[in-house]
Amino acid sequence: KKKKRKLLFMFSTSSTVYTAKNQSRCLASVVGDTSRHRFFVGTCSVRDENEIAVLEYEDESNALTCLGSLGHPGQILVMEPSPYENGNRIATGSYQRCSMSQESLNTTVCLWDCSAASEWMNQSGSMDDEMTNSNSFSQNDQISSTNNVPSLSRDMSSDDWARSRRADLQKIFEFPQMKNSKDGSNLLSFLWCPKEHENNHFVATLCTSSLCKWDIQSTSSEIEPQFSISVPRATSAAWSPHAVNEIGIGLIDSILFFDERTYTQKPTIHINQPHDGAVLDLDYNPNKPFNICTAADDGNIKFWDTRNYSSPLKIVRAHSNFCNKAKYNPSHDQLLVSAGADNLVHLWRISSISSAPLLELQGPSSPTTSSNLTDENDDDDDKDTDKPTNFEHRQTDATAADILVKTFDLHDDSVYGVAWSAHDVWAFASLSYDGRLVLNHVPSPEKYKILL
Repeated sequence: KKKKRKLLFMFSTSSTVYTAKNQSRCLASVVGDTSRHRFFVGTCSVRDENEIAVLEYEDESNALTCLGSLGHPGQILVMEPSPYENGNRIATGSYQRCSMSQESLNTTVCLWDCSAASEWMNQSGSMDDEMTNSNSFSQNDQISSTNNVPSLSRDMSSDDWARSRRADLQKIFEFPQMKNSKDGSNLLSFLWCPKEHENNHFVATLCTSSLCKWDIQSTSSEIEPQFSISVPRATSAAWSPHAVNEIGIGLIDSILFFDERTYTQKPTIHINQPHDGAVLDLDYNPNKPFNICTAADDGNIKFWDTRNYSSPLKIVRAHSNFCNKAKYNPSHDQLLVSAGADNLVHLWRISSISSAPLLELQGPSSPTTSSNLTDENDDDDDKDTDKPTNFEHRQTDATAADILVKTFDLHDDSVYGVAWSAHDVWAFASLSYDGRLVLNHVPSPEKYKILL
């Protein structure tokens, strides 16, 4: 049966859609659980109660199921589950109202314990599966609602079933409060120390004015940052999976890299004016040290080598509006997924600057060889044009394997989140502001080009 399910997933090309009950901006894959496709979606409703929906994708049925929800106070702005557990600890940054006045909104950063929902979070399957399993009980047996697992009813809809499986988050501790209304210090990123470094008690928080590193296993009554760096006008951040002491920060007009070992406020690397706009996302190449990609509100994705950053390695004209996210595939750095304010999600193959460039180049007859990819050595007239570059007629041997693989257009609103599945590297999810989550797959021909 496992072999059959693997084959079904390998050849799956269809998209699967789930819609959250409220507007949402936060999407995260449960990286600590590699046994199944599992995602968290955090809502950001102004009026209604907010929650973290726990979603699971089933290969065999090609369906997304909401296993239940975790009640959360305030609008969720940032959400990051720990990569070291099966989603049992999660950090959030949220707006919380202190009084009836709109001006008294505060940004609250908390670490939460989800163990109250472990009974159903550690189970798999939909309501139909659970109803089927319940048929094995005799009519005299009763399934009681204990440990946050509800009793089953044949009249219960799937939405009611998911809502009934609701648990409250248990606060572990709260980071020092950052007031949103007066000093503008919104929480922008919460970073767990990457799993590659095996330091599960170090985290970092980035707000619009500072970066702080914390030891969450501290025994002191009030947690204090291990170090703090002033970074005015920050927008995004990422923790290097290759160097435990390095964190990269995107700003409105630059990219900064800090090394904790220098014990100074000065960055070790400063890339000035990397984009014609703010850097909205930054991601490290998981397989190739010193290589990063950045996404910005000019709609471009740029690839950099931090050893020689006078110019980018490659520019991808990704979106017609803001490029909100750009994320490397966690195993195959030839693949990259981007999301934009133009409601589109793009899957790219950028092989020429990857850790394993493709040996067999794309033929000219392929429908996917036309895209908006440019090299830094292109002439200035070609760079400034708004017309998409026809890559089919101008690709060289070095760049022939760089293409736009596929565009996914199932969103009706700006796409704020993308996340690769921790269970299988060929699946990824995207989330738009209207609460729609779409799970897509890398097309099979692309898998074979990379694997064979």
